[in-house]
Amino acid sequence: MHIPRRPGLRPSRLALRQVAALALVASSVAGSGSLRAQDTATCAACSQVMAPVATRHLPRGTVLNESDLTVARVVLRGPQSDLPVAITGWVTRRAVRAGEVLRPPAIARRPLVPRGSVVDVAVRVGEVEVVTAGVVLRDGEMDDEVSIRLGPKRTVQGRVRGPGQVLLIDSQRTP
Repeated sequence: MHIPRRPGLRPSRLALRQVAALALVASSVAGSGSLRAQDTATCAACSQVMAPVATRHLPRGTVLNESDLTVARVVLRGPQSDLPVAITGWVTRRAVRAGEVLRPPAIARRPLVPRGSVVDVAVRVGEVEVVTAGVVLRDGEMDDEVSIRLGPKRTVQGRVRGPGQVLLIDSQRTP
């Protein structure tokens, strides 16, 4: 079969990965009925994976449960190593739209010591340990350094050692 050529036009050649990426975009457009900016990416780092997505709009600070998420096939750019495996009990750090992929930094583990909570602050000197109450000034995970308010004008630094428990870093100070 002879294909007539127009003068000045050359046939274009697409790399195999570009054709695969275009086919992926076409299939996602056919399934969703709309084209999003992230679907138009034609790069080697794009991949189609099963990922957790929000089933509804989730305001900032929402603790995720089973009804807030579903697993769907999505097109992602970049590394997928940051996709969490089990995220029930995690919290949203910003508002999340329905259908958006749930991955850090939009979501994070729930802190062991939330900001504003009362915790046990321990000071250990040798074999003696003294415990008092304090208020955490920022969220903290295990082994994080956090600021604790012990009184109206007294703030100290401590290391999170468990839920509601902080060990004073400078053991020479007393609460």
